Amino acid sequence: NFVRGMQDGDDRYLKTSSCCKHFADYNLEDSEGVTRFNFDAQVSDYDQNDTYLVAFKYCVVGGNASSVMCSYNAENGVPSCANKDLMTGFLRDEYGFDGYITSDCGAVNNVQKDHHFTNSSGATIQAVFSAGMDLNCGGFTQKNTAQALKDGAVNLSTVQSAIYHDTLVQMRLGLFDDASLLPWRDLTADDVCTSSALELSLSAARQSIVLLKNTNDVLPLDKAQISSVANIGPNANSESVMHGNYAGIPPFT
Repeated sequence: NFVRGMQDGDDRYLKTSSCCKHFADYNLEDSEGVTRFNFDAQVSDYDQNDTYLVAFKYCVVGGNASSVMCSYNAENGVPSCANKDLMTGFLRDEYGFDGYITSDCGAVNNVQKDHHFTNSSGATIQAVFSAGMDLNCGGFTQKNTAQALKDGAVNLSTVQSAIYHDTLVQMRLGLFDDASLLPWRDLTADDVCTSSALELSLSAARQSIVLLKNTNDVLPLDKAQISSVANIGPNANSESVMHGNYAGIPPFT
């Protein structure tokens, strides 16, 4: 389990805080004038439970993930980061999630600007925090929460609940403890891309390959006549495409 591999290793402390994203129904980037920022996924209860939430359930229940990221899009008219059914109903109440929920970067602003779910900053602060979001990647809550509290748009207890979830994970990471107590304090850059780590990555890559059987010769491929396969096109040998974004510098490609 990738989540447990990143987090586990000590009975008291998390090694890192693994975040499962993007929650939920996040399956459109840009199409016919609709983008991931204003996409409203129309999802039936069956599809929601049978398709879109399954991975998150295993991530939280099986992997014990300490963080989940709510997505830019909406579900059935409700933006993910203001969706109480998803964040509180499914994640916390049904799955038993006890970590913190962060927005995707800028997603709180999208609640008001792109989805038009709210019409003021105070209403937006109330919508996301009362729904179960705990942390904003971006500047919206940082800029507007104090005024929302002053205006009475959001209750202090609602904001404190979010702070509690954030702080609890920080405590599990040992951020408030003496460094000498942390089992990971001696890790350095020399512990990255070790020979054992590279062997494990290679093994995982090999195990993830799926071979399809050409039953009843569905594909017109004759092994007697084909001796090689060409990988062609602009991305065939593009290292930048292979690396993607959010990538470090690999030892090889």
